[in-house]
Amino acid sequence: MSKMLIVLSLFVATVAEAGTAAPTTGLKMPAAERCVAAPDPDSVGGDGFTVWVSEGLDSEIVSATTSSFLPNFLRCLPAEGSMSGRVVLSVNVGCDGRVARVVVAESAGMSADTLACMVKTAAYMDFPAHDLPEGLDFDFPVRLSR
Repeated sequence: MSKMLIVLSLFVATVAEAGTAAPTTGLKMPAAERCVAAPDPDSVGGDGFTVWVSEGLDSEIVSATTSSFLPNFLRCLPAEGSMSGRVVLSVNVGCDGRVARVVVAESAGMSADTLACMVKTAAYMDFPAHDLPEGLDFDFPVRLSR
């Protein structure tokens, strides 16, 4: 499996609408795509040393997708009061482009309800299909405050 570190943060000074909608209201679960066929290992290289790069999903696409998705986490903030916290979500994207797994790798300053909402919301990210049959893993650090 491949693992990428995507460094992104979201700082929100004031959010009047935070916490007013159900966690996934307005989000659409992406459709599964056909996995990209992986090359035959016997047909690649030949010198006993082969570098294999994923086709269909790379760090630039992961970074662009996660960056544009960040505002969706605002719905997870409590409706009242101030809050500041951070979380690292460990994400696996299946070869069909859908998020297969999201777990909280580490967190600070966020309630269990906020973290559960973020995990559920992250499942709605939409990635392109790729050729890694066991999926692509990456860490997604997020900082929210208001």
